[in-house]
Amino acid sequence: MAKRKTSSKKKAPRKKAKKKTARAAQLLAQLDDNTIDVGVGEGFDPQDMPQLRKIETKKVNEALSDKLLVFNVYGKQRNLSERRFRELVRKMNDGRFHGGDIALAELQFDYVGADGKTVRKLLMNSQHCLAAIKHTKKAQTMVFKYFRIKSPKQLPILYAQFDPPGGQRTPTQIAQSYTEHFPDWTAGQINSLASGICLAKIGKFLREPLRFLSPDEKINVLFDKQVKPIAEKMHRLLYRSGNYKHLLRQPVIGVIYATFANSPRAAAGFWEKVQIGAGLEPDCAEYLLREFLMSVVLGNTAGRGKEKMSNEDVARRCIQAWNYAAEGKRTCRWNHMPQGFPTIRTWNYRQS
Repeated sequence: MAKRKTSSKKKAPRKKAKKKTARAAQLLAQLDDNTIDVGVGEGFDPQDMPQLRKIETKKVNEALSDKLLVFNVYGKQRNLSERRFRELVRKMNDGRFHGGDIALAELQFDYVGADGKTVRKLLMNSQHCLAAIKHTKKAQTMVFKYFRIKSPKQLPILYAQFDPPGGQRTPTQIAQSYTEHFPDWTAGQINSLASGICLAKIGKFLREPLRFLSPDEKINVLFDKQVKPIAEKMHRLLYRSGNYKHLLRQPVIGVIYATFANSPRAAAGFWEKVQIGAGLEPDCAEYLLREFLMSVVLGNTAGRGKEKMSNEDVARRCIQAWNYAAEGKRTCRWNHMPQGFPTIRTWNYRQS
């Protein structure tokens, strides 16, 4: 009976997927039969729709950005996102930005903007693009769309068209699109390795700088000529068969990358011992680190009876244990927590 219950649980997600597929097919059939009204939603009057007056393409430079941002005073406009701004700056500097839309509302009535001034024109979107153009001083080609607005009621309708809620792909969806480049890796493995390596390579084990990296920017670090061979070795180590979750954490993966970049042969032997734990003596650094990683949790992760620690402190302990092993130090207890991040020592590994 227990086996039957287990098998039914495994089949449950498949049934759910089939229901979603059937529902999608049903909706498509209804559309084909014209049984669903296609057009403005309930509560929208077609006369309230903003009128698109003109579309043109322009090169937007720093001076034009300044002029347009003067009209960025719509009361419902969201605040400038530092993360989105930094991402666009990097894209423009790298040549990865390929333009976008600028929606301008031409008002037929007086509007008091967020700055308290009366205007007859509003910038409805692209405040991040314009701010990035102004910062980088690199002109970009943008598509201008001019809308004739007769009443204030039309403003939120226009705003929603160019700034819809949601709409961003999740990190897992983005990682999934990269699996063809890493055939044996899952999307979760790509995300974990990319985030951990970025923590060491870009963030210097600090969380703050990584907050501004988009998922695809993190993943593209894996394509670096120096990073990719190390990442492949790490993947073989971390995702071998067995339950080794104590190593699958962002700061630990970051330190593993840093040690492989420093002393690859020593790193392979050291982390295999920390991972498996077979035959370790209580006074060796690998045993000390393994016991530590098995007894802590990060951030808001639930762990009954386990100590909660920050990414930085876990990374410090990992480096400290590596340095103990490099020095040949035998100890059953930790020294004080290092201030800042210790230098990762280079050492020649000898199989014991």
